[in-house]
Amino acid sequence: MRAVTLRDVCEVIAGQSPVGSSYNEDGNGIEFHQGKKRFGADLLKRSSVFTNQPTKIAEPGDILISVRAPVGPVNHVDRKICIGRGLAAIRPSEKIDIEYLFYFLRLNEVNINGRDGATFASINKTEIESIIVPLPSPDVQRLVVARLNTAFEKIDRAIELTQKNIQNVWNLFNSVCREQFESGNLTKRIGDVIVLQRGYDLPRKERTDGMYPLVSSSGVIDSISEFKVVGPGICTGRSGSVGATFYVENDFWPLNTTLYVKEYFGNNVRYCYWLLHGIDLKQYAGGTGVPTLNRNIVHEHIVKISPISEQKRIANKIDAEFLRCQTLSTKYQAKLSYLKSLKQSMLSQAFSEGRIE
Repeated sequence: MRAVTLRDVCEVIAGQSPVGSSYNEDGNGIEFHQGKKRFGADLLKRSSVFTNQPTKIAEPGDILISVRAPVGPVNHVDRKICIGRGLAAIRPSEKIDIEYLFYFLRLNEVNINGRDGATFASINKTEIESIIVPLPSPDVQRLVVARLNTAFEKIDRAIELTQKNIQNVWNLFNSVCREQFESGNLTKRIGDVIVLQRGYDLPRKERTDGMYPLVSSSGVIDSISEFKVVGPGICTGRSGSVGATFYVENDFWPLNTTLYVKEYFGNNVRYCYWLLHGIDLKQYAGGTGVPTLNRNIVHEHIVKISPISEQKRIANKIDAEFLRCQTLSTKYQAKLSYLKSLKQSMLSQAFSEGRIE
């Protein structure tokens, strides 16, 4: 079996923006896809940007690759698209089976290490063309593809089922929460159950290491030497991760990107946490720039609650259900990780020396 470079068996098309950056959003022309770091494997989702002056074109059957981190093949191209910077299309010749090449690139995507740029790693056209590919006979290429297709079809079904199981676990938990709160016989405004207050600014230069949690809109981000709120308490994202809700067991410092509960009116703290957790707070985010949660609007939200005498029992029941669901979810997540690693292991075996002779 011989080894070749991609240059020997493929054409590599580096992406380039359309002439004059001519874009439109009326659905006319050709879809334009710009490679960006955050897109990852979503690069082939339908684009809302089109161009009537395409430059670099990827054709159906090409392999689309991200040339910026995360570097690696994305998917087969299933329609004609215009590719911009950050993307490249690999167009196999008749010398190599396209599925064989795709599987090989999938195996090696984590090893296609680009140069260290100022902001992200990247790989250029010349480096892509220099990738070494084992090239057995066409019959052996097709055999490798057939075996991997069969195995991956089974694994993908197992992955899909496992993902559904994880979703079902949390759907069940959410239904238990809804049932507990819908059975409440008191109807109140949120503002009559708890009072939300904006957190406090604390510049990095003024933070000193300590034992108290520093809570941002994304959760606990540090431990500092002082606190503003006596725990246990509740925080939710005011800006940034709007609506994310956190229960803090100990005394803490809520940053100004959060809202914290400053008054409970005698209600059980853990009960109030689950109550707030079950509300879609994002619907109350406003602002033309960065969405910000308006506490005054949240206070007007109407909820059903149970008497204070019942709240601890209900909170304990929800806690127990959460723990059970979290345990199940962790097991399914472990299975999901195993299945994904199994695919990579099978790719390694398929292309290991001696197996594709």
